[in-house]
Amino acid sequence: MIDEKRIEEFLKKHPEIDESNEGANVEVLNGELHLVSKFNLSDVEELGEESMFYLPFCSITEVKRILSPQNPQDLLLSIQANAIADNVRVARTFAKRRGSSSKWNLEKYYNELVYSTYTSYLSKGNKSKVDQVPLSYAYITEVNAYCSPTEKGNLIVISEPLKQFLYFMNISAWGNGMFNIPQEDCFSAYIIAMRIAQGHESYDFDLDPRANLPEAVELYFNGLVSLQMEFIIGHEYAHHILGHVKHNKLKRLNWKGENSKIGISNFYKHSHKEEYDADWHAIKHIKNSKRFREQVANAAFEVLMYFDSLERINNYLDPGRERRPSTHPKPMDRINKLRRRLHNGLGHSRTELDLGLNAQRKFTDKFINEYLCFNFDAFETKGAHYLSTYKKKLLIDRVDY
Repeated sequence: MIDEKRIEEFLKKHPEIDESNEGANVEVLNGELHLVSKFNLSDVEELGEESMFYLPFCSITEVKRILSPQNPQDLLLSIQANAIADNVRVARTFAKRRGSSSKWNLEKYYNELVYSTYTSYLSKGNKSKVDQVPLSYAYITEVNAYCSPTEKGNLIVISEPLKQFLYFMNISAWGNGMFNIPQEDCFSAYIIAMRIAQGHESYDFDLDPRANLPEAVELYFNGLVSLQMEFIIGHEYAHHILGHVKHNKLKRLNWKGENSKIGISNFYKHSHKEEYDADWHAIKHIKNSKRFREQVANAAFEVLMYFDSLERINNYLDPGRERRPSTHPKPMDRINKLRRRLHNGLGHSRTELDLGLNAQRKFTDKFINEYLCFNFDAFETKGAHYLSTYKKKLLIDRVDY
């Protein structure tokens, strides 16, 4: 432990530490010291030592709520904060997101990130059922979303890496045909997506973007992700509206995602039938907009096709996985069931789906046969992968960012 006098002397010699909340590199005797964050000692004395994990990216009011949750909103905030506190890379990402703002609010940041119009298309009855259910992102390594019962009410949490997974899968699927993005970059996007899903890709996209795409292209792919997230949000809302979380079996999930044993929560496992029902009702519940219903239906098929590719990769990496029971039906079964339940004129036709699935599976087979089987160690190495055409300069960790 460094005594207070030495800390004060150190800070006087290095005034640059106070210039930013994003951290600073400071030269010391045998190298450099990277300081990630700073906070007032008086706040720690008031809130307790545990508050040190949260003060770099939460307001004092939020820390109090995290340490003593009173409602589902507080519990969701606790999940978000614990996920950040447990991962240095994610904590650095949030230091970047916070910047020098003195009025930063983690809950507000995440609420603005969600930006969903889904509830505006629900009937009054269904809207009233979900209005009190907090829904937001959190850094969970598993690319999924969950509707969770708690003693204080249900909450919905969406994996933030899921959003990045969909973004890069969209580039791999549509980049070449629509925007002439080179095939090798589309292949790289697929690698990044699968590395995200396996937890190998460093979660520092704000600090080290994997590509600098033209603005119009970026807007298009983010637009696709937004619609795909509307389906995922609708799917989780459907679990709540249909009462699925009231009687299913509990599972244990580590919210903090990597090595910590802290932050483990109970979550309900949904039966296969309930997953099919949630897929269908995510679209069926949409009222007064045929266009939005069509967009969400197509987005649903895209998400499930990407999950089909992920399942094939997972089965290759873990051959025994197929024989073990799963809480979710196979993505292919979900696609088939959803297509049969939707009106014939709604969403991609059976022919369009077959063409898309065949193309996606060929791409996945190419990935396995031409890359994964020869580059297994590289695939599982923690770090970053890039779209080389759109990344002119490789950044050095803790030097450039």
